[in-house]
Amino acid sequence: MTTRPRRSPWLLALAALSACGAAHKDTEPLELSVRVYNDGIRWERFDDAALRLPPADRDDFLDQRDRLSDDLRVHHYEVVRVRHGPDGKRARVHVKYRWYLESNGILHETHTVQRWQRQQELWMMVGEDFLRGDPMPGVADPDAEPDRGDGEDAESELPVVPVVPDESDLSDAPR
Repeated sequence: MTTRPRRSPWLLALAALSACGAAHKDTEPLELSVRVYNDGIRWERFDDAALRLPPADRDDFLDQRDRLSDDLRVHHYEVVRVRHGPDGKRARVHVKYRWYLESNGILHETHTVQRWQRQQELWMMVGEDFLRGDPMPGVADPDAEPDRGDGEDAESELPVVPVVPDESDLSDAPR
């Protein structure tokens, strides 16, 4: 009689989870894409931010940010909420910016809704609409009709996903 080696249920569970994770390993998580883009805006790493835009929009974005960087300073940003689309390929991200112009030094607050779409392995920020607060250079004019491109308004009802800030987000938080 041959005996079969005994396998631990924990080992089998770990193997199953590893196999599930392998299917999504090549897709960058939305949260990382949002952070890379908004950190790029915050810290003036515009080339990094541009990589999260569709290729056709990158040159215009870099030209615009180069002009704005002479005066505009983003002091802080906060991801307020994330709403995923039912297909898992689009999302809306509510972002609150605190910013000022060096020419006047007045601190402003602006809320926007960023529209994101998953394109192959990466999430791309395909648009940003003014939501409320002070008009911010580099964000669509709040009086203009937003170009949403998907037939939905900026506050469309997508499921809310809670956002838990990491420690780097807390370092700029008011105390």
